[in-house]
Amino acid sequence: MAKISITWIIKNQRGQIKGPYTTIEVLNFISGGTFSGEEQITKYPGGEWTTISKEPEFYEKILETLENQLKDSTPIPKEPKNETKNVNKAKVNTPNLDETVAVPADQRSVVKQTIIPQQAPKAPTATSSPESLKQFLSQQKPDVIELKSIDTERKKDSLDTLRWPIFGAILIAALALIYFGLFDDESHEASDKIILIAPGASKDVLKQNEIDARVTKSLQLVSMDTPEKYAEAQSVLVSTIENSIKNIKARMVLCVVYKELWVYSRQNSNDQKAILQVAKQTKSLNKIDPAGMLCEAVKLVTEGRYSEAQSVVDKAMEKDYTNFFLYQLKGEILEHENQKLVAENFYQKAKELSGQWVKPVFSQAMINAKLNDTNKAYQLFAAALKINKQHKNSIFGLGILEANRGQQDKAISYITNGLSLDGMMDKNIESQGIESLVEIYLIKGDKKKANELANLNLSKNPSKKSAIHLCDRLGGCDKSVVKNAKPDEELFFSCQSLFRQKEYLQSQAECKSAFELNKKNGAAALTAGESLWFLGQSMEAISWIEKAIKSDPKNYKAYLKKAEFLSDRFDFIEAERVLMQADYVSGKTSYEVQRGFAYLAFKKRDYPSTLKLAEKALKNYDADLESIILYSSAARNMAVAFKVSSQKDQEQRQKLAQDAYAYALKAIELDSTSIQAQINYAKVIATRQGVEIGGDYLIELIKLYPTLYEYRIALAEIYIEEEHFKQAIEELQKVLAINSKDKKALMAIAKSYFQVGDQDRATTAYLTASNLDPSDAEPIFEVAKIYMESGKIDLSLIQFERVLGLNKKYPKANFYIGRLMILKGNYSEAEKFAEIEKKMYPQLTDPYLLIAEIKYISKNYSDCAAEYARATNFGSQPAAVYVKAAKCYRLSGQLDMAQGFIDIAAEKESGFEEIYKEQGALFESRGDTISAIRSYCKYAELSPNSKDQDLIKSQIQALGGECGD
Repeated sequence: MAKISITWIIKNQRGQIKGPYTTIEVLNFISGGTFSGEEQITKYPGGEWTTISKEPEFYEKILETLENQLKDSTPIPKEPKNETKNVNKAKVNTPNLDETVAVPADQRSVVKQTIIPQQAPKAPTATSSPESLKQFLSQQKPDVIELKSIDTERKKDSLDTLRWPIFGAILIAALALIYFGLFDDESHEASDKIILIAPGASKDVLKQNEIDARVTKSLQLVSMDTPEKYAEAQSVLVSTIENSIKNIKARMVLCVVYKELWVYSRQNSNDQKAILQVAKQTKSLNKIDPAGMLCEAVKLVTEGRYSEAQSVVDKAMEKDYTNFFLYQLKGEILEHENQKLVAENFYQKAKELSGQWVKPVFSQAMINAKLNDTNKAYQLFAAALKINKQHKNSIFGLGILEANRGQQDKAISYITNGLSLDGMMDKNIESQGIESLVEIYLIKGDKKKANELANLNLSKNPSKKSAIHLCDRLGGCDKSVVKNAKPDEELFFSCQSLFRQKEYLQSQAECKSAFELNKKNGAAALTAGESLWFLGQSMEAISWIEKAIKSDPKNYKAYLKKAEFLSDRFDFIEAERVLMQADYVSGKTSYEVQRGFAYLAFKKRDYPSTLKLAEKALKNYDADLESIILYSSAARNMAVAFKVSSQKDQEQRQKLAQDAYAYALKAIELDSTSIQAQINYAKVIATRQGVEIGGDYLIELIKLYPTLYEYRIALAEIYIEEEHFKQAIEELQKVLAINSKDKKALMAIAKSYFQVGDQDRATTAYLTASNLDPSDAEPIFEVAKIYMESGKIDLSLIQFERVLGLNKKYPKANFYIGRLMILKGNYSEAEKFAEIEKKMYPQLTDPYLLIAEIKYISKNYSDCAAEYARATNFGSQPAAVYVKAAKCYRLSGQLDMAQGFIDIAAEKESGFEEIYKEQGALFESRGDTISAIRSYCKYAELSPNSKDQDLIKSQIQALGGECGD
């Protein structure tokens, strides 16, 4: 196999992409006039765009071409439209131009599809036999597949662009670049990150034999197990998928390619979206096909959700036990879980089924090296190199083994050979190999060579501790590479990876370090804050989010995260202020900001506003999963709380329930692996079809993912809603047995204990949750309510004051202190705290009701009536509120107003007994004795065991009446 060389892709003046080409091919194109020097060029994969004339490797050739053109005084005619002759016909070794590279959809333009010979071996299906899988891999040649022709483009872009003015401009620009020293090799070094490319819209263009040939070609590239070959395979597969709509095999292989390229990618949101898109599309083609399941598992692995991925892989393997990709993935998951011996068995099976794939052979070799089975590891590395002689990871693996065995010359030979090869490789293995060489040369007494290699290692890994320590030990390293390097980027890359794997303790540490190295790296501060939040350090988390905002004031996502955290801490006023800032910074166009407002409304239990705001976000981006879940959850909560008193009410409730279901279903369709989408769907069907149906759905998910305690917590929450508290406690105890520090489970089990009357256990659970995050006021608030409920007034007051110490804007904290003051007989203090609550949360009805109660006790009936009336302005209230308002209006002499409120109460809940007691008093005030007796009798009938039963009977008798008349 030829040595892997640097390749390039070209973008012409029309924005069309061509390539990849080798350096020699690009030089030939320049000589032949195909490229003028004004085109954009980048190393492939992962380089940065620049003009060809600015690339040092092509500058001399451009000058040479210009010189030749200046000598030729004959005008260069344009080629006729239909002429098919090749401009480079005279050149013997001019490469074929019909090649392609997959690029983002907005930059792609497939000009011509080249038909691949029909005699190419047919690509195996997911259920093909091991023999056929071996055959297709062994029969392929490492040719680059031809996907795009630039022949027509060459006619348009060739010699007519090489006119005098352009030549002059290029020449002047080139000379200026030289003069100002812009041809700096370091500035043109290719990025070491590969971009994951999602296919654009598909159309049926290719015939089946063409599809089969392309899939076969991609599998041959995959078999080599190098980043460059995977990147080539990505190009082939993306183009194939774009030109064949229902091609599930190509999508499956592309998912595998994504997994292999993931460690070499930027791992940013665009890379994640590419994987999500292909996984979703593959699953939608056939929900039970192993190909879709494999793609789903790949998505989960890249998100660090290994236990879920293993369940999906196991399910897929039940349907297809010959798919070597599944065995390889299962082995990797097991190895991640430190089950090395079991993992090796799966690698062995993947090797047997594939026949020619290097990956499982190398994976086996690495496991045996870790298990110190040197001989077996050596044989496996050698076996990998028989398939691909330039497999750098295996070459380095052999070198490291030889170094460990004391075979110094062999180690030098292997590792030096590996270093001479182009292409990317595992950075840890490469560094370990170079460090082994350093030690060997030190033993040999060649300190100069050792220093050279230590410098090389440091330049490749400027932030790696072992590389820095080795240089410190030798004392001859050029530390300027460390100063000039960007170690914060490597740390940030690592911290993001740890964050996805939910390793929050390590993640926050690495992100903090990255930020300390570069105070402009706001994204590192943001991820540090998110990690700290998951560790229960909410105040420190918010402080790191604030650092992110200070570092990059234009990053509205940092504002959104701060607002989310503040909302979760019930600091609604500050959360709204931060969201307003985010809205301004984003230019008032971001759907994410609208979603932030929707989330704030949801936390405030303002569900109608949640619906409106989530809908507004979805108008800007209809596939926003979080907005869809918010809408569904808010609609469900409204349906649950909806009081039905008429046919119209019933219809409204049904519509809300239907909307909740429709949006929940849409969320599942968008991302079936989303835990929150699955939980929301289960809760919606529990509301719509009954707790058993919703519970059963979650129980099935628990069976699939037994280690994911989120589903057990959700099941417990459904039980709590339906007041099945003992069942909820059972589920939550299972969660806490797995993770005793799960705050959400502790809060839920505390609530359940309280509902079954076990106040001591409830208090203990709340206090345990508080210890996990001492800055969170919520568990203390709940403890204070328990103390108040049990009559421990002073203890309750202390806890509520603690709440205000943690969060002075905590909703209802001042309200409850006011209520405690009433119990202590301090009405002026009670009213003061109620007024504070009302000022902070003017839309909250509780402080108005509390002030009304205080006014009633103080016999200030006019003000009492006014406060109750204000409370009813904030939406529908329970019938009891209207009855109390009527009572204050009656006692203040406003009988007509009192009757109006009684009528409203009767419309809302005609069976509420207090209505008739107050109605009797109102009739009595009007002098309507008969109606008063009738109303009092109705009250006595509806509440035969009321405490004032004797008093009511006495009142009826005093009016000269008797019930039953």
